[in-house]
Amino acid sequence: MNIQQREQFNVIVQKIEKYARQNPSYYKLRVFLLAILGYAYITFVFLLMCGGIWTLRNFVESTQSDYLVKRINWTLDKIISLRTMFVS
Repeated sequence: MNIQQREQFNVIVQKIEKYARQNPSYYKLRVFLLAILGYAYITFVFLLMCGGIWTLRNFVESTQSDYLVKRINWTLDKIISLRTMFVS
C-alpha cells in the first residue's frame, strides 16, 4: 500500500468513525447485517459445493461404479462432519 492509498484509506476510516459516533445504533445494525450477509454467502458456497458433489455422485451411481460412489459418499461425510465441527 503506497502513501496515497494509505491516506485515502485513513480518510474513509475517519468518515466511517464519525458516522458511527453520530448514529451508533444504525451503525451496529449495518455491521450486523453485513455479518449476516457474510455468513449467508459462506453457507451458499458450501451448499453449492455439496450440490455439485451430490450431482457427481448421482451421475456416477447411474454408471453403476460402486467404488466411486463409496469414495464420493466418504467425501461428503467428511465435508459435512467438518462443517458441523466448525458450527459447534
